[in-house]
Amino acid sequence: MSSDHHHHHHHHHQPNEETSSLRCVASTQDAFKRPVDRRLRPPSLLTHHEHVAKRSNVFHEAQLSPDGSAIITNNEDQCLRTYPLSADVLDENEEPRLLRPHDMHLSHSNIQAFAIYPHFNAGDTTSTLILCGSTDVPITLRNALALERPAASYPFVTRTTEEHCPPRSLAFTRDGNHFVAGSDNYLAIFDCYRDGEPPVSFRKLRSRRAAVQLDSSSFSRSAIIRALDISSGRTLAVGSFAGEVGLFGNEGNGACDMVFRIREASGSGVSSLKWSPDGKYLLVAGRKRDDIFVYDIRNTMSKVSTLTGRRAETLQRLGVDVLQTEHGYELWAGGTDGCVRKWENPGLAGGDQAPDAEMRLHDGPVSSATWHSSGAVMVTCSGELYPSPNLDDSDEESGSDDEPREDELFVPDNSLKVWAA
Repeated sequence: MSSDHHHHHHHHHQPNEETSSLRCVASTQDAFKRPVDRRLRPPSLLTHHEHVAKRSNVFHEAQLSPDGSAIITNNEDQCLRTYPLSADVLDENEEPRLLRPHDMHLSHSNIQAFAIYPHFNAGDTTSTLILCGSTDVPITLRNALALERPAASYPFVTRTTEEHCPPRSLAFTRDGNHFVAGSDNYLAIFDCYRDGEPPVSFRKLRSRRAAVQLDSSSFSRSAIIRALDISSGRTLAVGSFAGEVGLFGNEGNGACDMVFRIREASGSGVSSLKWSPDGKYLLVAGRKRDDIFVYDIRNTMSKVSTLTGRRAETLQRLGVDVLQTEHGYELWAGGTDGCVRKWENPGLAGGDQAPDAEMRLHDGPVSSATWHSSGAVMVTCSGELYPSPNLDDSDEESGSDDEPREDELFVPDNSLKVWAA
């Protein structure tokens, strides 16, 4: 009972103080609330489902450039967009400014992942680069200020059969000279300067032998890699859809230090991985799971604690982000209820840790909530792929079959917002 009371107290007081300290300074407003225009999409991309229902143009992910000058987004319409942030975006304004894309790239194959160059700096247009990985085509390097023409492309093919691998996840190495790509049972490293060339290092993650021997340095189950993160100590962590996590030294070039299975995520898989800034803890978020698990790396991957209350029971991918602070670090994550939550210093205390703050920033699932490293600006985005069940119910009661009404009823909050702390 007492813990319940505490949770309640938590809910009503602290979160409200937080909300008042965040000010929305810019937003895409209603620009993405209309369904995806199917004429923009090549017929090969139209699944049966899309012929039946208009798709909601959700924001799948938003990332903020390291210099804070631009936001890159990926939407359901398979477009990457660059939104410039002016230097005076944090100034006091009567109301939030309208965010308009500076440029866009329509991918003719589903976008699986993108990554921003770590030395991205608007003052040097040769550095404003992003990687884009789409299912059926080579990985491309593009200039965020001129997205349409790729600056370089990298065929993601296996060494022997030259079979194409879909890039499920991408991450630059810390110096930005290479990047890591995860696929289905493969992990590859590319040299950014070798335009047109396949990976410089290529690793098969799962072997039959390992599965039989239960070798702890190999994946025992199908390894579709949707999540990657490199620590300050240059350890690459990769997470699979079968709920396994592998650790590789030297940013993926080194040996596989270990593979461990997250029992709780074996049914749904790992959707996000983040290292604490000091590289001590690995935070693992599961697909369709509220819990985020905190592992201690030095202590041979023992689970230290569980961050609860994320509200992420959905097939939509809801990202998590880490912010370094004066007093350690914070984990931030969005939920299906439109709230963004933070947990302070995950790993410091054992057991279950409820959110230290929560704020309602959207009216739909929040797919990204990411801070600039200065702690001055947060970017959030949201979107709902399908109408929520309660809308459908009310529709049935009125006995109406005509589709337009359902469309009008369902106005999803597909939006990108910028917040001043």
